[in-house]
Amino acid sequence: MLDQSLKIISVVRPKIHTDSRGRLFEVLRGSVLTSRAFGQIYVFTAYPGQVKGNHVHSRKWEYFLAVRGKGVLSVLDLRSGRRESLDLDADVPLVVGVPPNVAHAFRNNGPEDLVIVAYISEEFDASDPDTTAAPVLEDPT
Repeated sequence: MLDQSLKIISVVRPKIHTDSRGRLFEVLRGSVLTSRAFGQIYVFTAYPGQVKGNHVHSRKWEYFLAVRGKGVLSVLDLRSGRRESLDLDADVPLVVGVPPNVAHAFRNNGPEDLVIVAYISEEFDASDPDTTAAPVLEDPT
């Protein structure tokens, strides 16, 4: 289900299947990816009160899912100047897609670590990182 209230990023609330053993939901399907080439999956943590990200990619899509903790994702479309923010909570899963040229940053607003699982459409290449600093949120450090 796509949340049409946000115009810069895509937000999908996955259907959660629950039974006595636990729960299951789909995170990402190949049909929604912009490329059939596999990129890279990674995990990052933001400690309470900290900001991560504050950068932009000119050609890469990224998809994010909070798997622990609470926080906020803030984005800035560098073409239009439009800003959006979205609350993230691991207990209410959302898969968020951030397109190229949209700067993004995460702030951990909760009392525990914010843990994010992410997919990016290209593998990281140190000789061509396609990552440029772009302040979206003030970094407390």
